Amino acid sequence: MQAHFAPPYIEGALRDAGLEPVVQEYATREGSYRNLAVRLPGSERGTIVMGAHYDGYMSTPGADDNASGVAALLELARLTARSSHRKT
Repeated sequence: MQAHFAPPYIEGALRDAGLEPVVQEYATREGSYRNLAVRLPGSERGTIVMGAHYDGYMSTPGADDNASGVAALLELARLTARSSHRKT
């Protein structure tokens, strides 16, 4: 079984932004996988979910697959980590 984990850079960038990533590990027949999640509590009811994936698929390297999504999400985390939010 192959392990598929987030590059240390992603977790480090989230920590550098002042966030505490939560690791969500799970296994399938194809391998072990690991998601990273962070939660920014809001002052009102409701949740907004934003995400990006850092994996690749078959012949599509991850950098070609969704690197811009990961970069945008990391920048959003950096800009909003220390702000107050209405929605979680």
